[in-house]
Amino acid sequence: MEEVVVKDSLGDRMKSYENVTRQYLVPKQPVIVRIDGRHFHSYVKQPWVKAPFDRNIILAFQSAAVKVCEEISNVQFAFHQSDKVSFFLKDYKSIEDQMIFKGNIQKIASIFASKFSNHFNSIISRLVREEYNNEFSVSFGEFDARVWNIPKEEVINYFVWRQRDWEKNSVTAYAIKLFSHDEVNLLHTNEKKEKIKTIGKDWDKLETFLKRGSAFKI
Repeated sequence: MEEVVVKDSLGDRMKSYENVTRQYLVPKQPVIVRIDGRHFHSYVKQPWVKAPFDRNIILAFQSAAVKVCEEISNVQFAFHQSDKVSFFLKDYKSIEDQMIFKGNIQKIASIFASKFSNHFNSIISRLVREEYNNEFSVSFGEFDARVWNIPKEEVINYFVWRQRDWEKNSVTAYAIKLFSHDEVNLLHTNEKKEKIKTIGKDWDKLETFLKRGSAFKI
């Protein structure tokens, strides 16, 4: 008996629209995934947040980053600074290695964002509840993710850039806590450090993760 092949023309047509935007990473090349907090300038205005560096938020970022590293294959390294976490993925340890989701960019971005959001919100809710004995409610933190290939020669430079970005933002956050916005707005980073010292404070003596960010090697 001859096999009858039933074609689903409607389904094929719908899938063709989806496939137009289906993009893939270049295989066997370094990959960066960066998680970014959405409207975190508003998130940190919650009454329980301690400026300029809320340790519960920092710990939630660090712990969520570790969870994602443990749960998603290919991750080799992660770096947290401010409201961002960058992950380095590698699928070229051996020729048999494959990128998750075969390198489908939309799937990788969505799974990183959803997993990180889930872990972060679970952790920060617990930390704030424990410290303040349920005195405060905690807003839901939202995160997006972007994914791209990067040349092997630029992987280290990417993380140098992220660390420098955090140093600049860290100094600014510390200075704004101690001075008015107008007093430090036009100052360069080193000038802000010097101004901080004029009142007996010293940014350089802060804990390393507050100045340089946090790195996680898998």
